[in-house]
Amino acid sequence: ALDEAGALGVEPQSVAKTLVVSSPQGSVWVVISASQRLDLPDKVRDLLGAGAKKVRPASEEELAHDYPELNLGASRPLGGRPDPVFLDRRVAKREEIVLEAESHDESVKLRTQDLLRLADAPVVDLLQD
Repeated sequence: ALDEAGALGVEPQSVAKTLVVSSPQGSVWVVISASQRLDLPDKVRDLLGAGAKKVRPASEEELAHDYPELNLGASRPLGGRPDPVFLDRRVAKREEIVLEAESHDESVKLRTQDLLRLADAPVVDLLQD
């Protein structure tokens, strides 16, 4: 995140990452600051409800099968299947964010409000305390 921020001339907090989480209810995309850690055991499970006992990061095999168009490790929260997207509240406070553009060599900068609108993403608390 620091290298990407430096190369792009943006603050490190503006660089976000997209993770795919698997649950019995299906896949969920989460967008958090690239320098932070997702709280899978508690916050994401609580967010998905009591039935989400088996919440975990999607495996590479699952990603390749469910999202064959993705470049593994360069996920983006827009333009694919209509899976739910959740945006961490800290990222939502940024005016603009930078996300990988389905490539490890390219990024896209967009207004956070545009991402919220296009992804129909609720703002939630996703990070470890």
